[in-house]
Amino acid sequence: MLVTEISDYQHGDYHSSTGYRLGFIRDSFTLVKENPVLGVGTGGFIPAYQRIDGVVNRGRSILTDPHNDYIYILVEIGALGLSIFLLWLISLLVFCFKLPKPQQWLVQGLIINFMFNSLTNATLILPPTGFLLMLFISIFFASYKTEISWKKTSSY
Repeated sequence: MLVTEISDYQHGDYHSSTGYRLGFIRDSFTLVKENPVLGVGTGGFIPAYQRIDGVVNRGRSILTDPHNDYIYILVEIGALGLSIFLLWLISLLVFCFKLPKPQQWLVQGLIINFMFNSLTNATLILPPTGFLLMLFISIFFASYKTEISWKKTSSY
């Protein structure tokens, strides 16, 4: 089915889930070429996409995201913003190794699932999924305990 949809897209028929997503990516990279470093600005995806008359705007509803978090970030805040986002994800994975084993595996699974899901969906920008990701990461990272030694500095 996927191969058929890609073949149809290559012949100009984008009326399938895969065809639309490939069209979103193509049109989004048109916007990235215009503003590669800093992007079109936060909140600028919809007006920028309308301006280029992207694949969904042709007689259909307005596209609010390209169904890919990485491309969305690249369009809105450019290569600089995408680099910071990827560094944040990597830092989360690195920090996982400081957690106890059961939490470590759960957080790694959560983050890796998020990273792969972000390739085909707008996981981070949708309020329920973005909120739940932040909530679960916060809960698991809250279990990390550091030893802080307090020096008694005052004398009476």
